[in-house]
Amino acid sequence: MEPKSRALLEPVDFRKVVGHFASGVTVVTTEHAGTRFGATVSAVSSLCVEPPMVLACLNQRLGTHAAILASERFTINILGEHQGGLVPRSRTLAL
Repeated sequence: MEPKSRALLEPVDFRKVVGHFASGVTVVTTEHAGTRFGATVSAVSSLCVEPPMVLACLNQRLGTHAAILASERFTINILGEHQGGLVPRSRTLAL
C-alpha cells in the first residue's frame, strides 16, 4: 500500500519522539466515509529511523481496523498522563 501523502520528518525528530515513549497509551485513529474511528493500542513500537516506521498491533475485528484498510490512512496519537480522559471515548468502534 503506497502512502497517499507523506509528511517530512527528520530522523533526529523521529528518534526524539520514539525515544520518549518507553510505554504508555496510544490511540490509533482514522476517518472513513465521514466517520471517525479510534482504538486504544498499547502494543506500539518503533521499527526504523530511516524511513521512520512504527508497528501498531490492532485487533482485526475492530471497526477501526476495517476503516484503516478502507481509508489507507491512520494516525498514532501518543497520550500524555493528563490526557487519560480521551481513552474511554476512543474505545468505541466509531468516535
